[in-house]
Formats: sequence, structure tokens, C-alpha cells
Amino acid sequence: MLPVETLRDIEKNLLDQKQQLENQLKSLQKNDPMMLGTVDVPFELGTGCWEEEVHEKAVVASDRLNSLYQKIKESLTKLQQGTYGKCEGCGKLIEPERLAVLPVATHCTLCL
Repeated sequence: MLPVETLRDIEKNLLDQKQQLENQLKSLQKNDPMMLGTVDVPFELGTGCWEEEVHEKAVVASDRLNSLYQKIKESLTKLQQGTYGKCEGCGKLIEPERLAVLPVATHCTLCL
């Protein structure tokens, strides 16, 4: 089991990251021309209009951020359940150094 102080630090870090991701996702939605309703839909795909390009980039970024957001929520749930830091491969503890760098890690370095 990881020391309580380490777990608290990780939890704080995860909560901070979660808040940052929520802000980034809101900002993406606010700046996506398709979400703003400023673009007449449907438009012709593949015409190279800037709105389509901005929207596509927003979708890719949003998908990436949502994926990380889900991993953070899962890590926070594991912290609450007392199962955080256990490797999903072998069941042993994930190295504390690894969790300090990547708090959403689900596998130890041997099971990667």
C-alpha cells in the first residue's frame, strides 16, 4: 500500500488535472464554430473552409481530453475504493515513481 501522504498528493494532483481538463473542454466547445451555431449546417464537407478545419481539430482535441478525463475519474474512484496503485496485469503495486509521473497508470513497468 502506498503511504497516505503520497495518496493525498496524488489525489490532489488528479483533482487539479480534472479541473483543468473540464476548463479546456469548455473552452474547446466555446471556440468550436459548429457548437456556436455560427456556421450554416450542413456545409459541404471537404471544401476546405476554415470552420470545418477548426471543428475537426476541436473534435480530435476533445476526444483526447475526454479520454484522459475518464482515466482521471477512474483513478479517483480507485483511490476512494482503496484499489489505487494496483497493477491490472499482475495485481502487484505499481511503482510509486511511476505513479508520481503518470498518476493514471494502470500497469506496473513489468506488465507494460
